[in-house]
Amino acid sequence: MLERMGNAIKSGQPDEEFLMGELKTTQTITKNSYERVLTTLQKGMDAFTAILISTAVVSIILLLSVAIYSTGEAGKTLYISIFLVGVTSLLVVLLLFSTSPKEFKTHPLPKRSKEQEQIHDWRAICVVLAIILPSLVFIFVEPSETLPFLPEALAIISFGMIFLPLGLIGRRDDKNIDKRDLEFSGFVKGLGSIMGTSGAAIPFALNKVDKKTLPALKDMISRLQGRLTSGLNSNLCWERFIEESGSNIIYKFTDIFTDSIKFGGDAENVGKMVSSSTLESILLRMKRDLQSSQFTTLVLPLHAVMLALAVSLHQILVGFSGIFGNVSGVTSTMEGVLGEGASSIGLFAGMPVAAIHTYVVLIVMILTVASIFACRISKGGGSYYYFYYTSIFMTVAGLILLFMPLLMDSIIPSVSFPSEMAITHIPTNIPGGGF
Repeated sequence: MLERMGNAIKSGQPDEEFLMGELKTTQTITKNSYERVLTTLQKGMDAFTAILISTAVVSIILLLSVAIYSTGEAGKTLYISIFLVGVTSLLVVLLLFSTSPKEFKTHPLPKRSKEQEQIHDWRAICVVLAIILPSLVFIFVEPSETLPFLPEALAIISFGMIFLPLGLIGRRDDKNIDKRDLEFSGFVKGLGSIMGTSGAAIPFALNKVDKKTLPALKDMISRLQGRLTSGLNSNLCWERFIEESGSNIIYKFTDIFTDSIKFGGDAENVGKMVSSSTLESILLRMKRDLQSSQFTTLVLPLHAVMLALAVSLHQILVGFSGIFGNVSGVTSTMEGVLGEGASSIGLFAGMPVAAIHTYVVLIVMILTVASIFACRISKGGGSYYYFYYTSIFMTVAGLILLFMPLLMDSIIPSVSFPSEMAITHIPTNIPGGGF
């Protein structure tokens, strides 16, 4: 840029004309680059959705095949499958991260907005509780025949509910930042116009700003005006204004506005340029928010359906194992009477129920964690969105583990064979040993 500016000076081009051209060029390049990244992000979100479905379907098919063709290596096969599912989920999350725009919504200053301070104060306590409470659930809660996933479900639900307050506070802060950023564009433009037309300094120009049209910034502007009129250091006053906003856009563009005026720039032109740049950044971010909201709306019900299928299949297989396990003695006697056809009766007998139980729980956790990271990466925003999506997806996963077995028991009636079934009930005088 300096070389181009030197060439422009040599050619006699006015500095203002050159700088305005550079500004427009930079804005165009930034906009096109961001839109290209958004297109790539959309492809990454589509890939995640497809791989999520494929991974869940493959896991269910493998679970069914292990149950049907149960061997001594069934547990090993399931654990290898868990490893592959975990690696696949990790790779697709990394793919989504590589395609997402790298931007920050919250500023890096030590002091933050009120909501961010609340999250910072309670975060460590919630993390400790999220470790202790699920551990206590595992210790004191026992599974039952009708609720086989009771300890896991309660532990997962408690884990998610602990982070729910932080997630809601973070989401409220995110909404406030969006409102402040949008109003900041009009605020600096109006402030620059007032200063340019009246020649007033910033403290007096702030008094003429119509604060009723800026509800999200009204209190912050009033506090800023009070500090400046009290004679406090202007840099510290503006820094405190930035800290209270919690916004990275306000953090970047406020210093540009104040420094440009401090070094003699025309306040009206500076306000217009800062306002246009701010508005351009906000509009680009709104496009990303639209894509991420559609993605989350799709992933959440899809995630719930995949988990429900896995838990339902577990209940069906365990039910078959219990049914045919009761007639295992009859099956061995019937083999001599019915021939090879009797072996199908004991098809599900000897199924590794404990290994399948662990397999389903681990698959549920892997898919849940992958969905949490995917939604957070697609959304962007502050790191507190991890708490928000963790509370949602963990609670959904826990509720499915808790209530899906009850639903399956109510849909599929239990079948049992009488234990006193006698061998004499089997006809043995059939010629040829069969029917």
